[in-house]
Amino acid sequence: MFKAAFFIARKELYTKKWRVALIVVAISIGIVAYTVTDSLMVGWSDDIADKTINLYTSHMKIIPNDKKYIENPEEIIHTIKNLETSSDILGISTRVNVEALIYSSNISNTIFCRVIGIETVNEAGVTNINKTIISGSFISNNENYTAILGYRLANEMHLKVGDSFNMILPNGAIARFKVKGIFRSNYYEFDKLLIFVPEKTIQNIMKLDNKVSEILIRFKNKDLADSFKVQIEKLLSNDVKILTWKELMGYIYVMLTTEGAFAQLIIALILLVAGLGMASMMILTVSSRIRYIGIIKALGSKNKLIFTIYFLESLFIGVISIIVGDLISFILVKYLEGHPIPVPESVSAIYGTTLWPFKLTPLSFIYIDFFVIIICIVAGLYPALKASRLDPVEAIRYVF
Repeated sequence: MFKAAFFIARKELYTKKWRVALIVVAISIGIVAYTVTDSLMVGWSDDIADKTINLYTSHMKIIPNDKKYIENPEEIIHTIKNLETSSDILGISTRVNVEALIYSSNISNTIFCRVIGIETVNEAGVTNINKTIISGSFISNNENYTAILGYRLANEMHLKVGDSFNMILPNGAIARFKVKGIFRSNYYEFDKLLIFVPEKTIQNIMKLDNKVSEILIRFKNKDLADSFKVQIEKLLSNDVKILTWKELMGYIYVMLTTEGAFAQLIIALILLVAGLGMASMMILTVSSRIRYIGIIKALGSKNKLIFTIYFLESLFIGVISIIVGDLISFILVKYLEGHPIPVPESVSAIYGTTLWPFKLTPLSFIYIDFFVIIICIVAGLYPALKASRLDPVEAIRYVF
């Protein structure tokens, strides 16, 4: 029976191939739209997470709870290194963060920036700043009053390697720094606002002794951050707060998730419309072939065979649409992964990234393919039931 149903269903689809093609195109467009959108959202989230972790937050950050600075960083670091699971820690480093104004003879106004004092030796263990240098070289601890800054900030200040600029710090002190290097993270806000200098230099200017603003920790795997947070919280006092990279980036994930859900809702509506179109086509097919159905039922065909024929037709359309949509999606997203599209500066200023990042995941295909199959089953169910329940006598007498 199934072979007969399969043969008839395939033959009927061929006779109305142009209508079938239109439905396949509509559903395939929905599949491509969903897959590309989902790949963009996944890639966007991963891109922002990786850039933020590798340049700014690392996997975990320890900050003061009520005070402005951590007064006993050496004691905290010693405690963390004595953990039984410390072998999973790749690096620990301290930082001093301050906001400042900078100016130079090249421009007439001052520019706001965020200055980060780093332990240059340990910093390489928690971030990848040293790998983002595009001009000059990285700073070292024994080089006082040297700095590396983002390329957008350098362009705005008309600075290049070897030039000097003045910095006004929160305590009113004015210090002159020399540009040792220029970095490019491809993250708009970082390239526009950040300046890195030796930690000791900032501590001396601000008269902080050994106080720091934060302690950064990097693990072998970023997913270890949550378990380490539980361990470290039991050992440290309430004077400090422990934040994982997920907590530090929570608002970004909420924003991207909301936008992704909205886009996917629109795509789901597109697919539902395509499903309704397919259902209408199947109903018209059944209506136009009532006498044919009546004849084959009169010849002994069971209701189950008739139902299977028209149900298989809807499944065939769904499977063909999935194959076409998935193939186009795979080729398109793979191309976009290797050839990222530049982001307009107005968008970069909001979302940070300067390139549209795409990342193809199996889940993108699984979710949309399952959804399409469900739509095809629902769209084909009523026409198939209608065809199988036709009375053969009435069907043969049917006149258009």
